[in-house]
Amino acid sequence: DNRPRAPRSDRYGKQRQSITILNIKLKPKRIIFNKMATILSYSIISSLLLTAIFGFWQIVRHATSLSPSQMRIAAMTTIVASLLLPAFVVPLYNPSSGLVQEGGIEIGKPLATIVAETQAATEAGWLQPLIYTYTIVAGIILLHLLLSIGRIVLLRALSRKATSADGSTVFIHNRNNLSPFSWATWIFLNETDASDPNANMIITHEKAHIDRRHWLDILVAQSLIALQWYNPLAWMTLHELQ
Repeated sequence: DNRPRAPRSDRYGKQRQSITILNIKLKPKRIIFNKMATILSYSIISSLLLTAIFGFWQIVRHATSLSPSQMRIAAMTTIVASLLLPAFVVPLYNPSSGLVQEGGIEIGKPLATIVAETQAATEAGWLQPLIYTYTIVAGIILLHLLLSIGRIVLLRALSRKATSADGSTVFIHNRNNLSPFSWATWIFLNETDASDPNANMIITHEKAHIDRRHWLDILVAQSLIALQWYNPLAWMTLHELQ
């Protein structure tokens, strides 16, 4: 065959270029999967910490008589500690270098390491369905939380503003099947409760929740459930705050 042939280096260069293009196309999927694996690894360590701290406070609770305010502080301390401490021990994957950053405890390492080593590990075995299941359920819970906040904001926009005897701002709506509640700095009453002779007592009760920022406690606890929906103690912590 007398046809001119491209230099071997050129042919190999083209082959390497096609592989590079293929890798670029696959890279976003691998990065997204790795991020989901890192979140699950973070969640597992957070769950273990929550279990340990929650158990400690339960022992203290039965050994001493804690007031409701002290139990609230204990519950919030448990949540904050379980959310913040794993940030210092979970190793993270660096997509640009393809390496797992060191400095974490061993329990957080396998999930990130498996994802970083080979593409096959992200497409086969028990790891993929586990991570996808966790992410889907966590996403549904988080979406439900965001929609709940959105409904509250919408209800505020559709309600009429009134001022109570003590000067508090109240939002009155026509959804009589909805019990009085408060969120952030807003107090909501339906038309029936607003015309009740004991309406001021209801407003005072809801105002106490606002002053203590109970809505923030519930928001943090519900965020914890989105992260640890598989952990019964996360749901128990929410119950303690409610």
